[in-house]
Amino acid sequence: MLISCKFGADFLTWSPILNVGVAELLMIVRVCSLYGHSKYTIWSLGGIFILALSATAVFQVLFMRTYIIVLYYEFLPGCYGVMTSTSEQWHVWIPALAFEGILMLLTIYKVISSYYNQMNRTITVLARDSMVYFVIAFVGLALTVANSIHAIVVFSILLPIQCIISIAVGRMMMNIRGLNLDDSEHTVHLRTLEFTHHHNSGSEPEEEA
Repeated sequence: MLISCKFGADFLTWSPILNVGVAELLMIVRVCSLYGHSKYTIWSLGGIFILALSATAVFQVLFMRTYIIVLYYEFLPGCYGVMTSTSEQWHVWIPALAFEGILMLLTIYKVISSYYNQMNRTITVLARDSMVYFVIAFVGLALTVANSIHAIVVFSILLPIQCIISIAVGRMMMNIRGLNLDDSEHTVHLRTLEFTHHHNSGSEPEEEA
């Protein structure tokens, strides 16, 4: 019998799914940028993403229903005893792993179909960062599935993978912003207005631009 807490069941169980889902949603935007925001690409990837996320949620619910809960208090916080018939959770991450593979193949195809020197700087950075992310995410999810089927390490692989994915996505956003700041031709720099105060005798202070 294991001891589980309501916070873990209600939040921590779903946080990895939400984390990976948000990262995949941002990667859809980047892949669509590589394909010139084609409507076919946008609708296709959007539909596949919804199906993959829905399948992951369904598998997670089915996995949680394999638990036999003992001493569970419906409206009270705390922990309770849990017995389960299986500890394998590999099927939960199969949809996310398949979707990451699709995004990675689309990026590879775009890079191969275009000569590297002919791609502009923005597309080059998009392709480079996306490939690094896909390798990390694909390998991480594959190790998570493998570790669920046959224990490779004693600790959870999914926890460090979540952190790495979050850092990688944030770094990619910063790289794109850095490109925009370096491109003086297509970057608009806003000027701030400075207000000076003049005090006239017997009147209220006036502001001038």
